[in-house]
Amino acid sequence: MKTQVKFVALINVETRKAYVYQIPNLKKQTIIEIFNQWIKDIPKDQHSSAISSDLGSEFNSKDFYKWLEFKEIKLLDRKSLIIKPLIQQR
Repeated sequence: MKTQVKFVALINVETRKAYVYQIPNLKKQTIIEIFNQWIKDIPKDQHSSAISSDLGSEFNSKDFYKWLEFKEIKLLDRKSLIIKPLIQQR
């Protein structure tokens, strides 16, 4: 039987500090709980105002979007993160 370890990795690109959490499943409530734990674990002066993700189904829920809105965190589209710097260089 194949064993899979599920985890969420959150990386602050400004500080280069990573937070990795082992999780029992990828359900939306588990993801929200992990993000709440992450908020508790990081110094207040390092709270993010924006995040990006692979937009997997675990991040694509009304509950997660409501959590982001409540925490005043923007969800960035990975494509815009790649394209935007190229446009600014022109």
